[in-house]
Amino acid sequence: VIAALAAAEAKAKTLVVEKSPTIGLMREYLGVVGARCQKEAGCTIDPLAVTKELMRYASYRADQRLIKMWADESGETLDWVMGHLEPKGFSLVAETDVGDGYHDIYPVYPIQTFIQTPSMIASGMPKDHEENDSLEALAELAEEFGAEFRFNTALVQCIVEEGRVTGAVAKSKEGHIRINASKGVLLATGGYEGNHDLIAALQPMTYGSICLDNGYPQNIGEGIQAGIWAGGRKDASTAYMLFDRGCLPPDGLAGLPAPEGDMFWMGSQPWLKVDLEGERFCNEAAPYDFPIHAISLSKGGIWCPIWDANWQQNITEFHTLGCSRIDKSPTEGMTQSFLFPMIEGMNGGLMEKGYIQQADTVEELAEKLGLPPAALAATVDRYNKLAEAGQDSDFGKPAKDLIALKTPPFFGVRQGAQSLCSLDGLLINADCAVIDGQDKAIPGLWAAGNVSGGFFANNYPELLIGVASGRTMTQARHAVLNMLGK
Repeated sequence: VIAALAAAEAKAKTLVVEKSPTIGLMREYLGVVGARCQKEAGCTIDPLAVTKELMRYASYRADQRLIKMWADESGETLDWVMGHLEPKGFSLVAETDVGDGYHDIYPVYPIQTFIQTPSMIASGMPKDHEENDSLEALAELAEEFGAEFRFNTALVQCIVEEGRVTGAVAKSKEGHIRINASKGVLLATGGYEGNHDLIAALQPMTYGSICLDNGYPQNIGEGIQAGIWAGGRKDASTAYMLFDRGCLPPDGLAGLPAPEGDMFWMGSQPWLKVDLEGERFCNEAAPYDFPIHAISLSKGGIWCPIWDANWQQNITEFHTLGCSRIDKSPTEGMTQSFLFPMIEGMNGGLMEKGYIQQADTVEELAEKLGLPPAALAATVDRYNKLAEAGQDSDFGKPAKDLIALKTPPFFGVRQGAQSLCSLDGLLINADCAVIDGQDKAIPGLWAAGNVSGGFFANNYPELLIGVASGRTMTQARHAVLNMLGK
């Protein structure tokens, strides 16, 4: 939709081919550097520092030039988007609160912005995730500029003539159509999270970790396949957006096809976490998907967080950020998804379904979760002594997150990964042109978002909040402007 808006606004004849019956959903958490709202809020973000941190997350299996392009252009791109949305009653908030600037040893930058929809502004409440006001408004504007959207029309392959991509073949219920593209074709088809066979082949750790599958089932990798057929190549590194917010019944184990999982929104809080032997296995204050990676070495692909009656006070002391923030942010505006009353309701539902277990003793809780009672009791006792000493000599958890568990009732749940999307795709250069086996741009072919690679590897850096949506938006506009010689 962002690409269509940029192209149509530039007076290019624009056709969007979409195999679904409607446009998708928009994540209003947009990670950018240097947007107007950030500057007005006094945020100074070093684009090179953020670029280097993204490279560190990726173990340098990424293209620093591509990441730097996002860091340099994302703020301007979001300002352009909001220039279209603000006359329609939308506004933008910069989340400036990053605590002390660190989550454990990982730096956190105030790159998170959040679009405030007219319904949010009118109600004073966080947005309902089923609403899609922002994307619909942008799509309507693209159509006003002349863009055409064809739904229920799927990409089949690119057309390559004399080494140049000159269009695409698509298929609707009426049959195949040929689309001629004088300027170029942009692949913006998402990843392959709906293709479980491909996940099993390329990312077996991910395959065995998922408790809750929230990816788009229609995203099965056709855009990546089409790009490879046209001469491109896929990123050899893999990455997947996993959040530690899936949960299971007390006898459940992780793995695709996803079992009867549900959403446990408190999962990203740094509670005591134990494996199925009732023992700690990692520093619980690590970035959100790191425990998922660590538990993949153990049986079942899951762990159990343990908390007590003081959980609301603990969450305030943990001071987590972004979408894991539950205690109200001091930043003006509605910059988070859920607050304590909503979480209480969600937890109550999980207790009714038998997912969250409650007990008056740690041993009783262990039995309800299918853990060895003696082992869990010993782990909690050891954990409480470390908390009282104020130093985690076992795993190095920061003292502020090392909170004793002493006040019954005690709670726990079987927890694992919540899956959103794959993040590895076609290799592109810093202009978002798809590159071939000789690192040369394929004339006429661009890619943006999760169909492309070179930006993430190994994981998704959740602490750089909204960077996935921010890079997708920035790449889409950047690709179109290059395609049009602008």
